[in-house]
Formats: sequence, structure tokens, C-alpha cells
Amino acid sequence: MSGPSWRRPRPERQGWPETRPPVARWRKNAAGLLANVHDVAAHGVSLIVVQSVAAQAVFDSAPDRARAALESIESEAHGTLVEMRRLLGGLGPRPEGEGTPSPPETLEQLVARVASAGQPVTAEIDSNVHAGGSLGLTVYRCLQEALTNAVKHAPGSPTSVVVRCAGGRVEIEVENGPPARPAEPGEGGRGLAGMRERVGILGGTMAAGPTARGGFRVQVSMPTGDLP
Repeated sequence: MSGPSWRRPRPERQGWPETRPPVARWRKNAAGLLANVHDVAAHGVSLIVVQSVAAQAVFDSAPDRARAALESIESEAHGTLVEMRRLLGGLGPRPEGEGTPSPPETLEQLVARVASAGQPVTAEIDSNVHAGGSLGLTVYRCLQEALTNAVKHAPGSPTSVVVRCAGGRVEIEVENGPPARPAEPGEGGRGLAGMRERVGILGGTMAAGPTARGGFRVQVSMPTGDLP
């Protein structure tokens, strides 16, 4: 006859079930963080490269313009660092129920910043599109990535932006013409693929491809269920 089976009591861990976030939520937060870091870094670096090329082109012939470009580079680099620190400051799981982070600027400010870097941009932005909530952040990131794509692959090319609400959907269209000057060499990234993933999460669609005039067009359509 075997003796009694003794088990060492397992100490209670106060609050363990409540404070241990599900792994799935960790992974979701990490994926979102990586996507945001990619968008911020790619956008900032692309604008810095464009302005660096512009500064070099007029360094001797127009030093005032070169100085202005260098000041713009400094401002863009500082803004990119601030936004990266803001994103990385939220590294780790967010508490349940915490809202979606807001974009760092309005859509109009984003367009103006790209235009000031030397990309000719015209924009029509519907005032009913608010940069808040998950949809607002996705609209901002999509516009940011589409403009980054235009700056990177068609520097100096006239670029048009349309953001509007119609038929219960928010629509984004960014189109640029052929490059006005040679684009910087480099391998393709995953910006458009990441945009498609963002849009798909909210039940939207995204299309991107060359135009008959030799330019490029990005179109996004998402339901406006998250807009007030």
C-alpha cells in the first residue's frame, strides 16, 4: 500500500490572471507598432533625401535656397525623431480599453509639410474626415504612405490628393505624374503592402498601379463606421 501523495502548495500570485495580457494582444500591438515605425521612418527619410538632393543642386549657385533646404532637413529630422520616440514610448501592451493613438498632425499639415519639401502637391480634403479613432489614424497613415511613395519614386512630379466622404465611405486618391527628375535608386519596400493590410482590417479596399500618363495612382476606400 502506497503512502499518501504530498504536493507542495502552489503559492498564490496576486492579480496574475488579471495582469497577464493575452499573447494575442501583445502580438497585435507589436505588429501595429512595427507598421507605424515603418511609416514614420520611411516618410521622414524620403523627405530628407529629396531635400538633400535639392540643397546640393543649388549649393553654389543659390546658397540661400540651399540653406533653406538644410533648415528644412533639420526640422524634418527633429520631427521624425519626436514621432519615433512617441511611438516607442508606447512599447509593450496597452491597457485594455485604451484608445487608438491620434496622428501627430492633421491631414492638411501633412500635405503642407510634403509640399514644403519640394513636392508640388494640390489637395482637396473633405472637412468631414476627422483624424481620430482607428479610421482616422488609418486615413492619415495611408495618405502618408502614398505621399512617401510619390516623393520617393517621382520626386518633383505634380501630385494630387483627394480625401472625401461619399456614400458611407471615406475615399483617398493620390496620383503623381512621371518623375520630374531621376528617383533615388533603392529596393522596393513593403509600404503599399502594409497599407493594404491596414485598410483590410477596417473592411476597406485598396488599389495601386501605373497610370496611362506614366505616373502612379493609389486609391483607398473604407466604410465610415468609425467617424462621428
